[in-house]
Amino acid sequence: MAIIKLARHLETKTGVKVFAYEADAKADAPYIVYQINEQSERLAVNGGVIQTDYLIELDVYTKTFKESEVLKEKIINALLEFERPVTSIKCDTDKEDGFIFLTIELEFFV
Repeated sequence: MAIIKLARHLETKTGVKVFAYEADAKADAPYIVYQINEQSERLAVNGGVIQTDYLIELDVYTKTFKESEVLKEKIINALLEFERPVTSIKCDTDKEDGFIFLTIELEFFV
């Protein structure tokens, strides 16, 4: 549920469509595709789950570098305002298949 809340939060704060794992074939840039790269559970001594940690990758597709930079700032601000603590944010920009391709990795826990 936290991942869905994150996707909705990003859509609201950035105004950009967010897709899980792959974009619709008709999607027009800019858009964001997210995937869960890692999910781990922290266990209490009695065996119950006390925390779930997520490593999420956001692949951001834009048409220009300027658009990519503006969207990156919106995404970072949205992550900092998210209801769950984001403990790490890492960004990398590249050009791929005619898109400016921004990758943002983030960690948060529930």
